[in-house]
Amino acid sequence: MKKIGVHSLVFALVFSILLPNINASVVQADDGTYYGYFEDAPEGEPGTDNQNYYMSRDGVEKMRVYCINHNAMAPWRDNYADAVDSNLTFEKILANQTDLEQAVQANIYGDDLEQNVRKILYYINQNTLTTLLSNKLMWRVTGSNITLLPEEVDLYDDILENTVAPDNFVVELFKPDPEYDGSILRQSLARGYVDDSILIYADGKLETTVSVDGDSASSTEELVLSSENNLTKNVVDTIAYEGLFKDEEYNIIATLYEVNGGVLGDEVKKVNTTFIPATEDGSTEATFEDVELEVGKTYVVFEEMESVNSFEFADGTKKHRAEHKDVNDKAQTVIIASTPAIDLDKVMTVKAKIYWKDSNDKEIEAPVMSASVELYKDEAATNIKIKLSNSNNWIAEFDDLKVYKNVNGDINNYTVKEVGESNNLIEIGDKEFEVVYFGNMEDGFVIVNKEIATLPKTGEKDNTVFYPVLILLLGLSLIFIKLFNNKWEIKDID
Repeated sequence: MKKIGVHSLVFALVFSILLPNINASVVQADDGTYYGYFEDAPEGEPGTDNQNYYMSRDGVEKMRVYCINHNAMAPWRDNYADAVDSNLTFEKILANQTDLEQAVQANIYGDDLEQNVRKILYYINQNTLTTLLSNKLMWRVTGSNITLLPEEVDLYDDILENTVAPDNFVVELFKPDPEYDGSILRQSLARGYVDDSILIYADGKLETTVSVDGDSASSTEELVLSSENNLTKNVVDTIAYEGLFKDEEYNIIATLYEVNGGVLGDEVKKVNTTFIPATEDGSTEATFEDVELEVGKTYVVFEEMESVNSFEFADGTKKHRAEHKDVNDKAQTVIIASTPAIDLDKVMTVKAKIYWKDSNDKEIEAPVMSASVELYKDEAATNIKIKLSNSNNWIAEFDDLKVYKNVNGDINNYTVKEVGESNNLIEIGDKEFEVVYFGNMEDGFVIVNKEIATLPKTGEKDNTVFYPVLILLLGLSLIFIKLFNNKWEIKDID
């Protein structure tokens, strides 16, 4: 940044003598007017580009600001007192696209100028950067002819691509007094900060549960009522909420609809009520009284909440809202089933027994003290396992298993698998068994572990021929000995 209008030597000498006796805080700018000055950065080499720029109204509280036109001239002073003495005043305004276009060296981003300036300022605000890097990023986004290092270019591109400034990030522009030496093109400056007093709008969250006569739906199962005739009932909608404004009044609109094949149908009844949440998170109820529920039909409840009062948010003035509208949400659904309805509480027992056989298919004693069997539901492991042994006759019983999946009568499919078995093979000690399954969930399962015969190992002699030959040779030897004895037998002489 170039600086002109340096004091004369005489003026500087006189001013330096008087300065110690001047209390800068006594001089205070009018509202909206600030004095601008700079300080050399604590890090890096001193120089025009490596300076921190400030705005202050009283010399005590100062705000870090950034030049947005590197190529303009500016009669800066290096302290607040000099700025006051030179009447270097700036007007603070909220920065917008139009004002930024007038202040920058060149608008290289068109309509995205304001948004990109916000991104750079927000990144600087949220990260610890050197003075020089901060200045260079701001000069680049405002079209000035500043050169960035390759790594700085990468950072700059990443900021514009990935950084999002929140709605409560405020950007202020400090415009120079046009009456100060109009022959000089003076720089405008900007700063950005997060204003926590500005509300960021976000819808509240709702989760609901419908109930009738104390029976409730859940996130996994609809509420099913069985009847031969239509029912007249009070339908209670329990609404759990998050993120509401406490102590603020809200209107609740709850609507009961018919559902036809997963598609929202006719409106059955609507309830309008109000409530004031005592906390941001909690629950309340809306009740549909004396609703006629028809046999064979499905119903769902939708909810809306809206604050009575409007609020100032970063993106404008509006009321706060929350809603929950999901035609497929089971917790919001009531089904009136025709009697006899599917008994969803019906349970069954699945049995499994293990047998052991040798390689000749003969039943043998179990070669282990115990084995385990795991239950599978619809081909998925349940992690429910039972240990089998002599104490339970190698029989497993899986009790209290639900028969039906839903009110449509879809049946759960149960199977079993021996723990440790892989591809129908299981190893026990130095033996390998083939695992074969028989049966079904109604009649029970039979698991047969059949030993697999092993072939002689390479290099061992095959004794299946050796022993018969040995026996034959022994027999021939006995016959030879007998004949020999008979030939040489000595008879008695009379």
